[in-house]
Amino acid sequence: MWDALKAGEFKHSKIKEVQGACSSSWAICDLLDEHELTMALLKYPNSFRILAPNEIYYQEYDERGDWIEEQWEAEDERDYELE
Repeated sequence: MWDALKAGEFKHSKIKEVQGACSSSWAICDLLDEHELTMALLKYPNSFRILAPNEIYYQEYDERGDWIEEQWEAEDERDYELE
């Protein structure tokens, strides 16, 4: 899906990157055409997910610059502290 976005296969808003733990990263953007979203769901199943309005990444997309800091869930953070 990342390659499709960068190649312009789908109309999308500005891509913002999230840098995660262990050198992982992912991209957040809006697909701007409803029909293209349907095609993306068919062509790239399990390669992306749709954020809900109550999710932190959804809310921070409009508030941040080019990147968004990774958010830890309380349970994930607790597990990390135990290691």
